Amino acid sequence: MDTATLFGIGSNTKAFTGTLLALLDAEKVMSLDDKVQKWLPTFRLHDPWVSKESTLRDLVTHRLGFETFQGDFMFFDSDLTKEQVLQKFALLKPQYSFRSRWGYTNAAFLAAGEAMAKATGKTWSTLLQERLFSPLGMHRTVSSDSAVAKATNIARAHTVVNGTLQVIDYGRLDNMAPAGNIYSSAADMSKWLRMLLANGLADGKTIVPVSALEQTRTPQSILGNGGHPFNKSHFALYGLGWFLEAYNGRKIVAHTGGVNGFLTSVALVPEEGLGILVFTNSDTNNFFEALRWEILDAYLGLPYRDYSGVQWQQFTASQKMQTDWLKQKRDTIAMKPKTDVPLSALAGQYQHPVYGWMKIAVKDGKATATFQHH
Repeated sequence: MDTATLFGIGSNTKAFTGTLLALLDAEKVMSLDDKVQKWLPTFRLHDPWVSKESTLRDLVTHRLGFETFQGDFMFFDSDLTKEQVLQKFALLKPQYSFRSRWGYTNAAFLAAGEAMAKATGKTWSTLLQERLFSPLGMHRTVSSDSAVAKATNIARAHTVVNGTLQVIDYGRLDNMAPAGNIYSSAADMSKWLRMLLANGLADGKTIVPVSALEQTRTPQSILGNGGHPFNKSHFALYGLGWFLEAYNGRKIVAHTGGVNGFLTSVALVPEEGLGILVFTNSDTNNFFEALRWEILDAYLGLPYRDYSGVQWQQFTASQKMQTDWLKQKRDTIAMKPKTDVPLSALAGQYQHPVYGWMKIAVKDGKATATFQHH
């Protein structure tokens, strides 16, 4: 493993998508306040009025009214196409009213990527390559499942299964690429961070206009009063693909990312010219956040705080809770409790408009479930 090794950066992809959109806005190719249906006439949400009024800005600021992660099961590591994801997205009923509160919505970033493709005649991946990756010299960075499959020097993905760390597949995310399918290296991501800290400049050339960068770092959505265990900020906000908060008098522009087998953290402190990047090739750890905060405090000259110790306590408590829950379920199954109906009566095919069918089969007194798209 070295500085060229690829890691899945997950939702740190969103900052790239938000920056692309702000760049096209600055160039007047499209406007952040364009209605989504201007570029995607077939775009639909559960409410016809919201479908009509939703803007590109709404898509990348998580304010469509959905609960955080609502509907993610339909696309995550599924065989659905991008078109099918957007069709099913229209069938999800938001938990809240339009623009009334923040709710993390991955599928909305897919719609933003498709809108940019329609406006430019180039795919989201091509736009990334031409406007950001190539100009910055990020030649190791990829953004598709096929490119990941062919990549060399890529970190193995890990997760914890039954208390043991295991290697897992990278997963499929082409159907949600603008929300989280970039794989990059420490060397390449450093070029991205340097450009962001240099007001859009790289090697003396403007890659992204300052006005576009400012758009991405301008508060668009209110998350609340802040609730991070390490930062008792009085507010938490969201820009275009970035979380925004204050820490020790400085503005923090940051995000985290998680996909199969990877957790990553990116943070910028523009006033200090500081960029922090943490890659881990396990999706079951709290270390990636603890290290970010330890680096930040050390750079700012703040008193030492044992972030790793705090996170380890939280991590072990969470793992114990999950282990205890699974043990309880397995113990219950082992007791073979009597049910109100025979197991055979549950066998059959069940249909859901968003998630497709689920088949329950019973054999030798055991039931198994199979999902249509997973």
